[in-house]
Amino acid sequence: MYRKIFPLFLLIAVFVGCTQYTYYGAIESEDSNGEMRNHLVYWTKTERVLWFDECSRTVRLLTECSLETIAFNETEKDGIIFSCTSNHKGVPPNEISIGKACGRILEVQKVNELTEGPLRLEIYCEYVS
Repeated sequence: MYRKIFPLFLLIAVFVGCTQYTYYGAIESEDSNGEMRNHLVYWTKTERVLWFDECSRTVRLLTECSLETIAFNETEKDGIIFSCTSNHKGVPPNEISIGKACGRILEVQKVNELTEGPLRLEIYCEYVS
């Protein structure tokens, strides 16, 4: 009996398994004071053998001088964008338009279209203290 069931379990484990990848990269750019800073950008994808692949639908940017990440979220209409939400600490709501797009990932519309290689993004909001 064991010899008949073991190959079945092994076959199921091989075809039902999945692999999760974390893609990341480093970006060097100037901060608001003109100093060069390093930033980490990352996202995850899960690939499955038998059914659809999925991804996090979010690309995160971690800056050198903060523990908070900037989340670029996938949208149906605008692609992968960063928009200011009301939960940003220390930002008075009247100084930044809530929900307005403040940045985007260029050249792709969905996170699952991102591959290894160069990633271009832009941020066109300014932090107001």
